[in-house]
Amino acid sequence: MFSLNQPSTGGTTAVFKVVEPNKIYVDDDDDDDTGPTIYIAVFVGNRVEKWTKGATHGIQIGDECRSCSGVSVDREKNVYMSESDRHRVLKWSPRTNTTTIVAGQTDERGSSSEQLSNPEAIYIDQTSGIFYVADSHNNRIQKLMKDSLEAITVAGSKTDSPGTDVGSLADPTGVWVDEETNVVYVADTLNNRVERWLPDASKGDTIAGGFGSGGAENQFNTPNDLTFDSEGNLYVSDTWNHRIQLFRIIDNHPCTPTSTVRPEAQICQDAAPYDPCSTNEACSCLPLMNTNNDGICASLYVKCSELISCANNNRTCYRPGHLCVNHSRCHSTPLCYPANMALPALCPPISPMKKKWSKTSSMNHTRRSHTATVLINGKVLVAGGFDNGAISNAELYDPSTETWTTIASMNDARGEHTASTLMNGKVLITGGLASHDFLNSSELYDPSTETWTTTGSMTNARGEHITSILPDGKVLVTGGYGDGHWLNSAELYDPSTETWTTTGSMNNTRSEHTSSVLANGNVLVTGGHVSRDPLAGAELYDPPTETWTTTSSMKSARSEHTASVLMNGKVLVAGGSNYSYSLNSAELYDPSTQTWTITGSMNHARWKHTASVLKNGKVLVTGGFDHSALNSAEIYDPSTELWTTIGNMNDARGEHAASVLTNEKVLVTGGSRGGMALKSAELHKLIALDDRHR
Repeated sequence: MFSLNQPSTGGTTAVFKVVEPNKIYVDDDDDDDTGPTIYIAVFVGNRVEKWTKGATHGIQIGDECRSCSGVSVDREKNVYMSESDRHRVLKWSPRTNTTTIVAGQTDERGSSSEQLSNPEAIYIDQTSGIFYVADSHNNRIQKLMKDSLEAITVAGSKTDSPGTDVGSLADPTGVWVDEETNVVYVADTLNNRVERWLPDASKGDTIAGGFGSGGAENQFNTPNDLTFDSEGNLYVSDTWNHRIQLFRIIDNHPCTPTSTVRPEAQICQDAAPYDPCSTNEACSCLPLMNTNNDGICASLYVKCSELISCANNNRTCYRPGHLCVNHSRCHSTPLCYPANMALPALCPPISPMKKKWSKTSSMNHTRRSHTATVLINGKVLVAGGFDNGAISNAELYDPSTETWTTIASMNDARGEHTASTLMNGKVLITGGLASHDFLNSSELYDPSTETWTTTGSMTNARGEHITSILPDGKVLVTGGYGDGHWLNSAELYDPSTETWTTTGSMNNTRSEHTSSVLANGNVLVTGGHVSRDPLAGAELYDPPTETWTTTSSMKSARSEHTASVLMNGKVLVAGGSNYSYSLNSAELYDPSTQTWTITGSMNHARWKHTASVLKNGKVLVTGGFDHSALNSAEIYDPSTELWTTIGNMNDARGEHAASVLTNEKVLVTGGSRGGMALKSAELHKLIALDDRHR
């Protein structure tokens, strides 16, 4: 039955006079003084309506949505709608006021990876833009990458036939996805049950219903939608029983440091897994799930076989008196750990460990996909990025005072651009995206005057490109995306003449790739993507001949990864995305043999992270995304080829920037979390890196 936190004698009508409303979407981001915005899929009216608080009528969004049966909204306020009778999903863009097809290519039903049959509910991953569709008459749930019409089946059988076994679905009409774990939950309508499908699973498991059609509390009669609240409780729309069913998590103990945990359990703050925390050497820090920096200091004298997995959202424990922790020595997924193993009497505390990360003053402007450049005077220039739209403002960070100063803005607003420090100390900014247009413009920042001047323009407008400083001081720009095309073109900027010239084109078009200058002066380009297809290919640019040659391919196709030139001359490539999942794998390129070898994997899969080569030759990786933004950080040691986790950042973030300062600290700035740009900044102190696990 439906349950409220407080007794209520009735509801309040938020929207009225809507003929046969189907699915709804409530946009919490619009929850200001005017209240949230409600989007309604109006089945009979063949449209989506947008209602704001106090409105007497709805406003139609986009074009006709025939037999509209599903609606959802992404973080850019694009509205997705299911056209059940036309077997497709539409997207309406508020920026251009246009409606486009994003799933299902024709008005006819079909069961191929590019077709749908009576699509219903839509779920959008707000961080990645991936969306899921309940493809009801194909008896499956389809996952579609952003800007791709080809879908992947993540729940249901590979045939389009309905079934009653746990490997099949029958007319699924509701879908909900855990964005952290990629677990898919399905309202399996004609089977009168709710199913849970793990990533890459060939079958699901029933978590509610499954006892035939009926009105008992453990039964459904045509469930058509579902959702979860922040505590992990499940709500199901039970259509012909005329009710909403609430299924509470057993014992419902959210794994956060609540009053039931404090002050009894000793809390580790900003500590890495298995950090020492007690005078009892049998005790170590175990990270609590659903917290940024906290863990429990617990005795490890518990058999792994006695521990059970956390509940489906990896935050909740079924067992009373247990806390959901990350205990990777026992299992790769979070486990329920007995809280009585974290009592101070068992694990007497030692003096608090020194924090690895410290907050510094925040930037004056929120931004993501910006650039951060260490100047010859030691200050850091941060320029551009996105905050809703592209921005032009710039500011300087002074490490000696840990303060920010706003300086003159760039001539063009831009994000996803590049910044290169020239031999004369000036900073060259190139390309990027401004509003809806990619740029070919470039400009120079002069630290001595703190002013910007325009310089020569590139031949091709581009964003998501890469720049490299060649040994002769010229700047090589490669690839990217612009004017509706992925690019293989390359250009050279000559600081002495402030002009651009075209040079040899790469063998492959690519964007969001990496570019590394090797010890012999050649430039190694790796990976990236074309459309939503990740690339494994790599190639070398020879500056004297201005030509490209292919070299051996990486072991894994990847985009939005990092590449770092190590002190031994090898190149470390880490993480990224293959547009099906995030990667934690890493590999090394040896220029002397032009071959790739697998090296140790990171502890966390991630993309759009940063990688910084430290003075000691190790590589610090921070943040990024794995369904949601990460605050974790880890260090790669080339001598052992192993990764070690270090203290978490204060803020989870991706699309940020990291700069190694002259005082050997690492400055992390901005980025995004949950679709929102950040202005926070923090510092990592390198002095303790080698002493962490002694």
